[in-house]
Amino acid sequence: MSDKLAKVNKKLIVAILIGVILLTAYLIYVFFGDFFAELYSLIKTGDQEKIAEYLNSRSQWGGYVALFFCSILQVVSIFIPGMVIQITGALIYGWWRSFLICWLGFTAGNALVFIFARIFGKSIQIATDTEGKSTWLMSKINSGNPVLVIAVACMIPGIPNGIIPYIAARSIITLKEFVEAVFASSSVQILLNCVIGHFLVRGEWMWMILAIAVEAVMIYIVIKYRDRLINRKN
Repeated sequence: MSDKLAKVNKKLIVAILIGVILLTAYLIYVFFGDFFAELYSLIKTGDQEKIAEYLNSRSQWGGYVALFFCSILQVVSIFIPGMVIQITGALIYGWWRSFLICWLGFTAGNALVFIFARIFGKSIQIATDTEGKSTWLMSKINSGNPVLVIAVACMIPGIPNGIIPYIAARSIITLKEFVEAVFASSSVQILLNCVIGHFLVRGEWMWMILAIAVEAVMIYIVIKYRDRLINRKN
């Protein structure tokens, strides 16, 4: 019986993930289909006025909604890179609008997945067979400061952000604590990614490289001192 249940759950999870990926691809195609080709040709001309005029001519509210849902789907799908979505948003709508939309969307996506995983956690565990992979992170959440552990995990490149809420949902952390941790810890990286897009579209390469360097240094510090940070109780 358990084997049949595992097979059914596995098929269900796979179907959901495929559906999420297809929906994301559709949204990107509908809202951003011809954007990059036109933008690339304008960037090659170096005409800042034409670039700004083209960006401002885009349908904003539909794009805002698409960007918000893409940020949510990034978390749900696990494998969609958030950096691409955030830089793309900054290219189209400017760094601060993209930052706010992506930040809120990323936080909302994590909260939704956390709730879903807490309700259907056992089924997801059976279907994806992630017990061994999640043991380390979950033990750290349960034994240390759960909010700080989630915050550090969100900033480590080796841990896909999309898988964190699935693991956290099976630990002792509460929904409120989890959302607070994600909201606080994701802001800096999302902001830097949006700033990178801001400098990229304007051809300000030195500032873009500086923003990348700041993000790289921040990630390096988190990775180097992650055990010290994670093991703190307070």
